[in-house]
Amino acid sequence: MKERNQTYKELALEFKTTKSEKAYNKLYHKMYNGLRAFVFGILKDEDLTDDVVTNTMTKIYTRIDEYDEQFQITTWAYTIAKNEALVTLKRNARLSSIEHLHETVGFDIADDYDIEEIKTEDDLFEEEDILAEQMKRIKSEILKLPKIYKDYLYPRIYENAKYNDILEKMKKVEPGISLCTVKNRIHHGKERVRKNLINDPLFKNFNIECI
Repeated sequence: MKERNQTYKELALEFKTTKSEKAYNKLYHKMYNGLRAFVFGILKDEDLTDDVVTNTMTKIYTRIDEYDEQFQITTWAYTIAKNEALVTLKRNARLSSIEHLHETVGFDIADDYDIEEIKTEDDLFEEEDILAEQMKRIKSEILKLPKIYKDYLYPRIYENAKYNDILEKMKKVEPGISLCTVKNRIHHGKERVRKNLINDPLFKNFNIECI
């Protein structure tokens, strides 16, 4: 007899109760297409959409105990996704402005630098040096990660590899690995890097969430 399809709420409660990977994967696959369509409608970008959906599902994974069963899990999930998408839009708008400034003056400007404070050419060289040091520190922290995170995060950040490309590569090392696992490991790798850098004086004026 064909197994009855479980509802979103039933899957959410199963995962909340058991905390099992199997239950989470069922919830993930049940919600994925709808969430992705919703987020893509906001961002109009495939890779950014993948990042936001991954971040959303990872938050559900880590904060499932906060889910109030009086409400639909979809209400909670779509609220998280909307907030993640809006943050991404704001961040990309700011980065686009910074890239435009780079093209205009010929220097990289740190994310939180106030253009009105730039007075001389020396200021610009100093900011480029700071940015270079920040990028070196981020790369150093990524390389220090356990392989379970480093082997996924490094190609995503430094080789601009797509999630599916990373999945195909890592299947040779870990047969049976899922796209969901790939995205979660990249997200958790980023979280570890942020945690290690958040109190570093070099990043006191840097939006650590951009990593």
